[in-house]
This record gives sequence, structure tokens and C-alpha cells, in this order.
Amino acid sequence: MNNLTQHINIFPENSRDLLINISRDYQFRLLVKNERISKLGDYRAPGGDSLPMISVNKDKNSFRILITFLHELAHHIVWLEAGRLKNPHGAKWKKRFSQLLDIFLQSGAFPEPLHNAVARHILNPKASTHADTGLLAALRFFDENNQTLLSEIPENQLFKLSNGRIYRKGKLRRTRVLCLEMGSRRKYLIHSLTEVTAIE
Repeated sequence: MNNLTQHINIFPENSRDLLINISRDYQFRLLVKNERISKLGDYRAPGGDSLPMISVNKDKNSFRILITFLHELAHHIVWLEAGRLKNPHGAKWKKRFSQLLDIFLQSGAFPEPLHNAVARHILNPKASTHADTGLLAALRFFDENNQTLLSEIPENQLFKLSNGRIYRKGKLRRTRVLCLEMGSRRKYLIHSLTEVTAIE
């Protein structure tokens, strides 16, 4: 058993019945978390008497939640089949995640332009949605407010995240930017494709 039905309204309406059917045979606890800048969701395998745990961020974009949930459910399925793996986003996970995405793709759960972006993503799923710029751009189409991306503002610019915290943009390190949180003066690596509000 799982508590998916308690949170079913966070998912796209035309995906809900299929989600319940697919998830019916899996035991896990689903948590809906306040937005985390470091991740969209995560999976924790069971320990002792505890159930496996899948978490997703609160998000007004229900399609982002659906893709994140399927990403984490794929981790759970692989854990049931093979236990803990050295490479959690390796071939076994890619296969299961692609299969789950394809089921929802074939059911018509993803409208255009997201349908085509998901179809391309299935061919070689990334460890993070943010790593697939085509999928990210298609998801942004369904955001209520299309905000500026961190990559689009200049270095040293102040910006605010949806959690209300204010940061100063620093140097780019591969896909993430080292930013200074102005309140605590601590530095955080924030993905360059994170949506921000620039502060003039």
C-alpha cells in the first residue's frame, strides 16, 4: 500500500487514474516538500521497519511533478529488482524510467510541446531534468509565471528564489553557480537553469 491517492491532485488530471493503477502494487510513502534548490525529488530505500520514501517538491507545474515522481518511482522499482546500485542512474534505472515515461506518453498524458520533448528524453534519460535543456524548456511552457533563469543574469547580480531568500550570483561551475546567500553569508551551488527573480 501507499499514500499516493492522498496527494493525487498535485498531478495532471489526465494522468491520475494511470498513476494509481501503476503504483497500486508498490509500497512507499509519498512526501510533498517545500521547494528545495538542490533537487526536485528524491528516493530513500526502506530501512528497518520503515517504508521506502519518495519525495517531490511542491510545484504549480503538475507535469514537472509527474516526471519527478516517475523518476523516483523508477529508483524504487530498480531497488526492488536489484537492491542498491553503485550507479543509481545507470542502465537499469534508465530502462525503468524510460518505460514509465513511455506508458504516460502513449496514454496522452503529455500535451504538446511537452509530448515531443518527453519522447526525446526517453531515448537517453538524464539523472536530472535540468540536464535536458529541451525538456526543461518544454516544461517552462506550462509554468504559471515564466521567470528569468539564473544563467540569464550577470555575475554579481542579486536575485531571489521562490523561498524568499536573496543571493548574489557568483562563478559558474559546470552546470551550477556558486552563489552567496545574503542573510547567512553561506555559499550554495545552485543549478544555472533555476528560475530566479532578479533584484535591481
